[in-house]
Amino acid sequence: MTMEYSYSLLSEAAYADLEGVETSAQLLNALVGVNGEVDPDKGFSQIRAEEFIRHWRVVDHLPDTSIGYSATVFQGLDNPDDFGLTMHGNEQLTHS
Repeated sequence: MTMEYSYSLLSEAAYADLEGVETSAQLLNALVGVNGEVDPDKGFSQIRAEEFIRHWRVVDHLPDTSIGYSATVFQGLDNPDDFGLTMHGNEQLTHS
């Protein structure tokens, strides 16, 4: 897996619901599921998710805050010295 491809997968994984994910099976389900449902137009394909969990694990996850910010730290399984920090925001803020 190239570094660029790996980073693109990490970027996509930032949008999965990773709250409470501790095992590779839970991570797989979170990556392919959207709101608990498998949606082929959203999230990872089964094959891509299986590839991802062979190379990364969740170290820590901050679920969506009140302003929609979320962050996850992943650790590489091929090289435990590799870490990926992903962040995303999903809430629109309105200004008065």
